[in-house]
Amino acid sequence: MRRNETGVQKLLGAAHLFELILDDGNCGSYHFDLSDLYLSCSEYTAWQGNLSIAMEYFDIGFEHKRSMTHYAVKVFITTQRHLYQKSHQTAINGCKFLWD
Repeated sequence: MRRNETGVQKLLGAAHLFELILDDGNCGSYHFDLSDLYLSCSEYTAWQGNLSIAMEYFDIGFEHKRSMTHYAVKVFITTQRHLYQKSHQTAINGCKFLWD
């Protein structure tokens, strides 16, 4: 990918495609991809010398990175709850077996 305006436009096109498909803002694990796209746009735009636009892309990329962190924590907590409930149910079923 070239560090010119054409490269930035291609990256933005990919980001906008994600945003078109995930139009409710709930990007889930795709926040990671969107973050990378916008941070690359920020880097390439900074190389071109347009720092104000680069900071705008950086802010968007940072927000997606932060959303990805929240998503990962939510998935982790949900998984832990599911595993706890499953192990608890297994223990209960084991006790029923012992009493039968």
